[in-house]
Amino acid sequence: FLFLSANGVKAADETIKNGISIEGLDVSGMSKSEAQEALNDYLIKVGQSVITFKGSSGNSVDVKASDLGLECVNPDIVEDALLVGEKGNVVSRYKQKKDLEQKGLVLDLVFTVDRMKIENALIEKCSSFDQHAKEASLVRENGAFTVIEGVDGFVIDIASSKDLVADTLEKDWDLGDISIE
Repeated sequence: FLFLSANGVKAADETIKNGISIEGLDVSGMSKSEAQEALNDYLIKVGQSVITFKGSSGNSVDVKASDLGLECVNPDIVEDALLVGEKGNVVSRYKQKKDLEQKGLVLDLVFTVDRMKIENALIEKCSSFDQHAKEASLVRENGAFTVIEGVDGFVIDIASSKDLVADTLEKDWDLGDISIE
């Protein structure tokens, strides 16, 4: 049986069809509450992913993704999974169900990060990556001059580093541990 609700058409048994996963998390046969709980557990796990900032001199610093303000911007994805094959005309519902049987459906999560938290993490944790310049100098030892090499200095460009981290996490990240140089 199908019932109409304020949100659209819903299945009477309110379970997600077989073959549906959310970002690799199989939610087939789950109720809305079971799928939401599984998704929440998955999001906690993703938030614990280690993001490693690597400096050019080989040093590195680890932060958790959750410390960078990681947030899922499509939390209603469980509702979307529940409605697959339940809305549209008869032909489109039939096609959706057949497609599920043959190739399944993976619904993608969309994430955003808090750029201010990224900036704060870069300032607090990566200041040790900065290297101050040292001028070359001459030292006289045993009647001869010895050249002491200078060292080029560099500092982290916080603005571009913040953009690099945010773009990587929002667009190119596989939701696991990652290193960013």
